[in-house]
Amino acid sequence: TYHKSIIKYRNEVIIISKGFRVRTGSSPDCGRGRKFSCITYLTEIQLQSRLADHKDQIRVYAYAYHDKDVREDGTIKEPHCHIVFVTYSAHSLSAVRRWFKGVDASGKDITTTAQICSDVYSMYDYLTHSTSEAIAGGKYRYDNSIIVTNDKDGYFQASQSSDYDN
Repeated sequence: TYHKSIIKYRNEVIIISKGFRVRTGSSPDCGRGRKFSCITYLTEIQLQSRLADHKDQIRVYAYAYHDKDVREDGTIKEPHCHIVFVTYSAHSLSAVRRWFKGVDASGKDITTTAQICSDVYSMYDYLTHSTSEAIAGGKYRYDNSIIVTNDKDGYFQASQSSDYDN
């Protein structure tokens, strides 16, 4: 089902946006999954390093840095990265969050949120704010050229009704 919820976990607030189907439960770390979306404040070099470290676990990924998102009060949000990826086997959210741990230049821990995602196609579209919800919400529309991916076989372009092995 489509919904919007806010989860508070270990002093982090995780917002699951309306329009994205996700697995929910009594705990934010409910079960295991193969399809994930994350938001992180890692630098691009840090992110590429983490993706390389887990190349044997991550089948396909796509990410986009957002530097023009605006808060409700009109101020620019801190630059961040949205990532969507599919793994070869199931992993827990806590394991996935650990993959993207890091520290900034001052030694402060970098926040990464993660969710199990059943609709990776919509999440891929969200990388550029191309979903109907993002458009209706007036979000800045990013160009497709900002997407970085290892998707050489068109996984993210396959439709949900296709027989692509997902």
